[in-house]
Amino acid sequence: MPFTTLSPTAVTVVRLPARHMGVTAARMLLDRIKGDTQPARTVVLRNELQPASATRS
Repeated sequence: MPFTTLSPTAVTVVRLPARHMGVTAARMLLDRIKGDTQPARTVVLRNELQPASATRS
């Protein structure tokens, strides 16, 4: 990113499953619309961690 003062090799990257998050959220919303009255819940999805040291060349 051009506005950062950190080297790209000094930043750890966390990749999140954006599509899976969207699909899960949409399903939960549709369930609510259909009458689901369960208490709010937390869904934990897998992520991919790319440590800064792994990006160094």
